Amino acid sequence: MLSSTDVGRRVVIRRRVRDASGAPKFADVLGELVAADDAALSVRPDRGGPLVTVPRDEVEAAKPVPPRRRRVSPIHLQHIAAATWQPYRRDTLGDWLLGSSDGWTRRANSVVAAGDPGLPLAEAIDAVVAWYQRHDQPARAQLVAVDPDSPAGADDPELRRVAGLDAALAARGWPVEAETLLLTAPIDRLRRAPRPASLPPVRLSETPTPDWLAMFGARKGLAPAATAVLTAGDTRFAEVHLDGALVAIGRGAIADGHLGLSAIEVAPAFRRRGLARHLLAALADAAFDHAHTAFLQVEEENAAARALYARLTFRLHHRYHYRTAP
Repeated sequence: MLSSTDVGRRVVIRRRVRDASGAPKFADVLGELVAADDAALSVRPDRGGPLVTVPRDEVEAAKPVPPRRRRVSPIHLQHIAAATWQPYRRDTLGDWLLGSSDGWTRRANSVVAAGDPGLPLAEAIDAVVAWYQRHDQPARAQLVAVDPDSPAGADDPELRRVAGLDAALAARGWPVEAETLLLTAPIDRLRRAPRPASLPPVRLSETPTPDWLAMFGARKGLAPAATAVLTAGDTRFAEVHLDGALVAIGRGAIADGHLGLSAIEVAPAFRRRGLARHLLAALADAAFDHAHTAFLQVEEENAAARALYARLTFRLHHRYHYRTAP
């Protein structure tokens, strides 16, 4: 049953009412829970209109449900993604998000150049270069890939701004790196993905265990800033153990109704057993009350990962790439 700790969450309440003839029936109220006490539950309906207050003695069932699913723009989703992989050192330039993490991963050591920097373009680029110089790093920009000949690229002022920045950086000799796909999937579909019944349960924790860090670090390495990046925000860490050994890991982070998935690793000897699907379904299930869409990033050249995620119903939302100052 819902309580005051659920205030602010989206909920559904099935209440017992009577129709015009006096016959009993059920009616559902769907929306944000704004108050809960021993006497009643009050909900701001999704459909609009006044608050609905349901006396406790009319409640047949009540539970939290995921936030309303909505389509977000590439620019907005880049900002959401940044909130799920937060750099160790952070700053802003207008809407742009600057990050530095001792060089550990491109995502945590680049400016998310999405939105209005609040300066003329050339001055904004110079400010970014100066910021990274202060941190003894080359400037790197993360940019939504825009086709200027497409209707979306021509009509959307935010995408036109990104295309102009991309051209300006190219003119300064910043080469393109790591062309990347950002893929999305509905949370409810991901959590229902079939998985072998013989697999052991996924262990979830709010912080990574030493074994989790060791397995992840074996491929990516772990700079001093890595743990700060991995644990920032609303995160969950997943592990699967077989015969006492850690064989698969994953990470999920929630921001603005989205679940960012990362660090999905399966030990080579245990691949093709459904462990990646098992991990993703568990992370999606844990996030179900707080997120409606899962997303992940995969480099375009990684054909094996792209095929796996396509089987798990992930679809392309947009592309992005990096440019690094020479």
